[in-house]
Amino acid sequence: KLPKHSTALEVVAGGKLYQVVVDEAITGKALLNNGKLQRRVTIIPLDKITPRRVSSAAADRASNIAKDLNSTSHPAIELVGFDEEVRSAIEHVFGSTLVVDGMKAANTICDATKTRTVTLDGDIYEPSGLISGGSKDNLGSTLSKISQLSAASMELREKTKRLNTVVNKLESMSSQSRQFEKLSGDLEIATSELAAVEKHISQTSYGMLKDKFDAMTKEISDATEEVEQMGKTKDEKWALYNELKEKEAQLTQDRENRLKTIEASVKEAKELVVSKENAAREAEVQSQELDLEMKSSQEDVTVANEAVTVAEKALDSAKEEESSFEMKAGELKAVWEEAKSVLNELVKQLKACSQELGALSKQKAKLIKKAESAEIEGKKMSIKITKFHSEQAKAEKFLKSMMNKHAWIETEKEAFGVAGGDYDFEETNPEQ
Repeated sequence: KLPKHSTALEVVAGGKLYQVVVDEAITGKALLNNGKLQRRVTIIPLDKITPRRVSSAAADRASNIAKDLNSTSHPAIELVGFDEEVRSAIEHVFGSTLVVDGMKAANTICDATKTRTVTLDGDIYEPSGLISGGSKDNLGSTLSKISQLSAASMELREKTKRLNTVVNKLESMSSQSRQFEKLSGDLEIATSELAAVEKHISQTSYGMLKDKFDAMTKEISDATEEVEQMGKTKDEKWALYNELKEKEAQLTQDRENRLKTIEASVKEAKELVVSKENAAREAEVQSQELDLEMKSSQEDVTVANEAVTVAEKALDSAKEEESSFEMKAGELKAVWEEAKSVLNELVKQLKACSQELGALSKQKAKLIKKAESAEIEGKKMSIKITKFHSEQAKAEKFLKSMMNKHAWIETEKEAFGVAGGDYDFEETNPEQ
């Protein structure tokens, strides 16, 4: 299976490598008697040979010992590729030997399992204690060459198969090539004949009229396509106009809803400011009353100098009340400032809404202008289509009038434009 095992496997097989395997002993006897062999051979009959195998316990123990020694150990038969029908012969040759990587591991495994071991370099360790080794000479070359021969034979079969496939394809392509050449010749002949016919037709009045008819047909087709395209463009413009109208209505509705929401918020804010202002005025009135009471108390203190003790107590009481009232006035002032802050914030929001409304108005103006441009473009397209139909009708009417007025046109129209004729408009001036 692997080239690195060639030397060890060749040593394991020894002389058995050149023995002949037959299916039955009768076949071997017939081969010896009637085969006219040129040299002595040993025959292995599959029905008589006794296979030899390494026990599973010995193989597992050898594998564990090899792992402990950083080596590997495999039964030799596992390293050989073979067909199942010759398994008995392969087990007879390779079944009783272990292939070990390294001399130390091979010696240890041989002593431990009492099994014949062979190193990758071809050294043999027998359970009896015999050791064989030394120069390898050409050991391993035979199996290596057999392996190479087998690979080369397989590659040869694949290449031969591919060659046959290519040859078959070439033969198929050759017949197709001949058919293609024949069809190409027929095509060239038909092309030449068609060119001659077209040239002959083009030189007749019918050919010229046909060319003119084809040109006019193409012009009418192009004009029809242009009309259809204009109709599609008109539909697209009207669809865009309707879409812009719908967006305008939606934007107007959104603006009115937002304005209502903002007006409600402003109304609530104004009511809150009014209530806060009333509270502030009440606080101011109370503060003024307190001031008056304080002045009255001070006058009483001045008048009642005799009752200093009573006056001092009254003064202390008045000061405490003054402190309480001042704290209350401060709280009311804080409430007023908070209401003022809320009012300022609402004013800012109102200003932002006004700016947003201005931007929406500008966007609406742009959309209206775009819709008007689309409508104008659609009207231009409609006018152009109407003009085209009118000119086409005039031309048909003029042609019909000329043919009614000059009956000879119907009989002479085939000669119109013919080079060298009476109606060669390139050489003759119609006005003369």
